[in-house]
Amino acid sequence: MKEKGLNVKVFTPKIPINYILKEEREEVSVKRIYSLDPFHIPFLSIEGGKGKRDFISFPDNKIGFLPFLINNLEKSDIFITSSPPFSIHLAGLFLKKRGYKWIAEFRDPYTDGPIGKYLFPFENSIAKSLEKMVVEKADAVVTLSFGLEKEFKKRYKNKRIITITNGYSESDFLVHPEEKEEKFVLTYLGTLNKTHKPDNIISALEILSWRIKNLEEIFKFRVIGYVIDDYLKVLNKFPFFRYEGYLPRKEAIKKMLSSHTLLLILTEEESRFAIPGKTFNYLRSGIPILLVSGDGALKEFLKEYSIISRNEPEEIASKIKMCLEKGIKKKRFPNIEKYEWRNISQLYYELIMKCLKN
Repeated sequence: MKEKGLNVKVFTPKIPINYILKEEREEVSVKRIYSLDPFHIPFLSIEGGKGKRDFISFPDNKIGFLPFLINNLEKSDIFITSSPPFSIHLAGLFLKKRGYKWIAEFRDPYTDGPIGKYLFPFENSIAKSLEKMVVEKADAVVTLSFGLEKEFKKRYKNKRIITITNGYSESDFLVHPEEKEEKFVLTYLGTLNKTHKPDNIISALEILSWRIKNLEEIFKFRVIGYVIDDYLKVLNKFPFFRYEGYLPRKEAIKKMLSSHTLLLILTEEESRFAIPGKTFNYLRSGIPILLVSGDGALKEFLKEYSIISRNEPEEIASKIKMCLEKGIKKKRFPNIEKYEWRNISQLYYELIMKCLKN
């Protein structure tokens, strides 16, 4: 955005206790602010991703960040709040009341998202009212999938609801990939936890182990990212499993490019609207994608440019076995360059300018 004359500042909580910061882009000014939430209080420090709604705070446990955020904000021409956490949109409503321009971005839906429902029905009713207020009051609403855009337009009055997807950076691919191994390498990049569940993948790997003797001699399942302990203990029992943990972005890209197939997983709860950010790095790599998902935005987006399996262990195992035995012909995704970040940022720039003029 700098080359377009915009001065972008990011306000976000300080790095939580026991959290490893993966990477931070130098070209963006980031101000980290204290947050009063379980991830920043030593005696309450917990591991993320273990449950759904926490049932204690509303709308979520980042509500304690808002007073510190508001106190630290600097005057700007326009503000963008990006959720989750969904409580951040309360700051947007506050700023809108004070006459600022405001864009609300939904990376995931709030009331229909994979985090699930609240414990009490009255909380779910308030959540629906809150989502309605945010979507209708914002100067513009950005979604990351066309499915969610369509749903919001059907529900709410705000006509300025648009999809601006995630993207990829071409500079990340200016690396020399590692040589492909003789073994067939299936790679997953990202997080595996109680929200992004790998249960059916684990069951599928067990089925493969029963059906193919000495599977470890011809196959490797690799995870680059973060796996919570509960799942890591189970996966480590497979002799063909390799856990790389977090890697610098370009190192992760190098390993990704040495894979034979890339794995994308969406639970049934996620499938309806989600298009994960990693999708665009996967597509740019040109490596075949195995998509495990229910019906929804990602399945519609990838269509014939991936191998698609329902979220059922038997079918997943069969699709992996097919990849192992027959290989997969690459089918290049058309016009992938339109999802390069420079082109994506142009869409955001145009939206910001429209909001400022009105």
